Amino acid sequence: MQKKVLPISIILYLISFCSGRFVLIDTKELKLEKVELIIPVLLDLSFAVLVLFISFFIFKKTKIIASVFLLVINIFHISNMEYIYALNGVININDIHYLQDTEFIKGSLSLNFLMYTLILFLASILFFVTLHYLSKNQHCRYPSNKYLLITLVSFWGLQFVSTTSSWEKSNFILLSIMNSFNKQISLSADASIDYKKIYDDFYSYNKVVDGQQIPLGKEYSSKENVLLVVLEGIPGAYLEEVQKKNGFDYDTKINSFEKIYNHSVVIPNLITHNNQTIRGLYTILSGKYPKLDASTPKATEYSQSENKDDMLPSILRKQGYNTVFLQAAPLEFMSKEQFAMDAGFNTILGEDNFKYQYIEFGWGIDDKAFFEQSFEYLNELNNREKPWFTTMLTVGTHHPYAFPPELEKEFPGPKEAAVKYLDDSLSSFLDSLEKSGITEDTLILFTSDESHGVNGQPLGSNWGFLLAYDPNIDGPIINKGVYGQIDILPSILDYLGLSSELNGRSIFRNYEQERPIMFSTHYDGKIYYIKNKGIVYQVNSHGDLTQINYKNNLFEGDYQIEEIKNYKLRDKIMSYATALNNELSRNYSMDKIALQKSKKIPLENSKKLLISSGQYLTLPEDSMVNISFDYKIDDYSMVNSLVFDLTLNGEERLSTIKRSKEFEHVEHEFYNNKKVEKFSFDLFITPYLKGNENTNIKITNLEISFNNNSNEKLVSDFKKVANLSLNSNILPYFSFASSAYPTSNGNVQIKKIQNNSFLMFGPYMTIGSGKYYAEVTLSNFKSLSADDFSLILDVVSNLGENTIGEKEYSFREYDLKKEKIKLTIPFEIQHPSTNDLEIRLRGNSISGMIIEDVRILEVN
Repeated sequence: MQKKVLPISIILYLISFCSGRFVLIDTKELKLEKVELIIPVLLDLSFAVLVLFISFFIFKKTKIIASVFLLVINIFHISNMEYIYALNGVININDIHYLQDTEFIKGSLSLNFLMYTLILFLASILFFVTLHYLSKNQHCRYPSNKYLLITLVSFWGLQFVSTTSSWEKSNFILLSIMNSFNKQISLSADASIDYKKIYDDFYSYNKVVDGQQIPLGKEYSSKENVLLVVLEGIPGAYLEEVQKKNGFDYDTKINSFEKIYNHSVVIPNLITHNNQTIRGLYTILSGKYPKLDASTPKATEYSQSENKDDMLPSILRKQGYNTVFLQAAPLEFMSKEQFAMDAGFNTILGEDNFKYQYIEFGWGIDDKAFFEQSFEYLNELNNREKPWFTTMLTVGTHHPYAFPPELEKEFPGPKEAAVKYLDDSLSSFLDSLEKSGITEDTLILFTSDESHGVNGQPLGSNWGFLLAYDPNIDGPIINKGVYGQIDILPSILDYLGLSSELNGRSIFRNYEQERPIMFSTHYDGKIYYIKNKGIVYQVNSHGDLTQINYKNNLFEGDYQIEEIKNYKLRDKIMSYATALNNELSRNYSMDKIALQKSKKIPLENSKKLLISSGQYLTLPEDSMVNISFDYKIDDYSMVNSLVFDLTLNGEERLSTIKRSKEFEHVEHEFYNNKKVEKFSFDLFITPYLKGNENTNIKITNLEISFNNNSNEKLVSDFKKVANLSLNSNILPYFSFASSAYPTSNGNVQIKKIQNNSFLMFGPYMTIGSGKYYAEVTLSNFKSLSADDFSLILDVVSNLGENTIGEKEYSFREYDLKKEKIKLTIPFEIQHPSTNDLEIRLRGNSISGMIIEDVRILEVN
């Protein structure tokens, strides 16, 4: 019986691991032929066997590491399932640091495969319990090395046969590793490229007015309001009218658009040119291509330019329009507030400006609350004399999705439930617009910032949608041409009669000639190029060229894929992408990037507030990186202190305290040895105020700069904050007064100080409820007189507002001839936890004393 238990536990784990693919396929409602599953299932099986083999061999050496190894594999496997469900692609390991980013986790955390996760972990536990029991009783026979070799050969052989970058046909974890560590093709500036010719080819192929106007049944108006509603991640496949025209059946639908189809222009083939909201927003408002890789977004680069081309808000503002930007998410994320200002919006409102929400959601205001409150603002705006242009940006359909719990029971997964919640909210919003009369003199466009992917469509991660509604349009009008987000700006200006000299294309016109168009998915490094109808060329991150053939519509269900060998064409496509990527940055230096020029923040006592996050920047190799900003407090007499927290790329956490100064410059510098893409930092402020009244702080000149002189001395106002543990020396994480300074051996030397002055304070650590004592080790006080020698040790939280323990030490009680003295103070944490525990040491005239060690120990 004992011999049978281990094989049973192995089989249960293998079945559990491999069934993840079927759970995912079922949740995504994919329809795959059985023959299509043979290779990927065999890959999953051989990978799982390989994992168990490795676990066996590690188990012989150390049981704990073997358990951790299998735990990591399971988490990586399930995380890939979550990622595929949300974005139709696997995780890039280079982005794994975002799992440590509290802001990112707050917005993204979900567990859509809870039951499967429990089953997989139970199977893992059974495997290890069985293995432990048999090895303990010497009944366990470990597999020989030849079986490991056979498994390895089988696995890599199957992967060679597969040769795909699609999760449907490969093992999730292996594909993640391959996508992460295969060298990405560089799109850095290249002097050999003819930039002017490429820009002419992609932007000056025709004037907007060269196209034949589509009869809309209405005279164009030069003074008409424009409402642009950008829906988070919604692909064109969700529109039933688009499904019909493209011959593509999809269960998830947005039915509210049926109310306005008969008075709309619909674009079934709209391309989103890259992933990520800030990139899509830039293209929509500028009519220019975004970066086609994951490097610093053009929206950020645009804010650095002195001679900016006018974007859509700026153009309409010059025509006398009120320009308004309404966003459900925090404006600080991706520096969208600064970009919106530079783009020409005169009113910018984000999450903090909305009064209520129905669903607590990490990414911002849920769709129902956002549409309701946005309508109130639009209704007020519509009563003003000026025409207006408003852009609205939702967030509820961002993973992990915002929806009421009762909807989850009606749908196979949270994405579908969130789309239904959006659909219902959108329906009510359309009714409100109609009843208020806003629609009578307003062009309303609905589009998407990016596509979260479409099952069974190789271009689904770039399949957006565009629907233009005006009650006076005689429709529905289906424009079957291939358009992109770059065409939204010229389309709006064409509708308003402002496009006579504008290059580009309008959705309100038909064009006979073909034009080149490019797009990409930077998550997996694929770049796409279209020159002629029926063919899409794809270059993947390894430099392989693939041809995707379609018959009638770009995003249709009928297509063929073939790999081709044409290095000249591949290199030409990459030169196009390189030129479009460097359209802004090649004209000026990016050694300094202004992220926030000026922002006033209302301060509330003890409330942690976000200043900036999610910048997604590219750091050059071998560079000194400096993050800096200035601040000024309206009434600094009301402030005890300010705590600034800085987290670098979700990994290193830093903190600094600033005490009652009206204004100050703050900076942190670090050395970066290799090129880093998608670098972000989180900057927070927590104010500790006096009394009950509040004040404001103005943050200015928030910048990040790069200097290639790595020999310079690092400058920083911040101290590193670690996940400190009990019974470890926490002295390195303290801040010190001018009377104390760190020595080369890690100690702290005390100089002569004034009476009752602080020597040191910190480290603002998290500690759970319980009884503890703090221990400070001192030395080098033999020359001191006991009469002169006294210290006070405090244990506090909330920057001194809450005193947990305090003790005064008179050294008449100590033998100063001893080499070392330990000061101890007991204290108790009664709340569930404290996340800013601080120890303060102060004293009178002491010179030469050394602080060697500070620890917090738990009372047994």
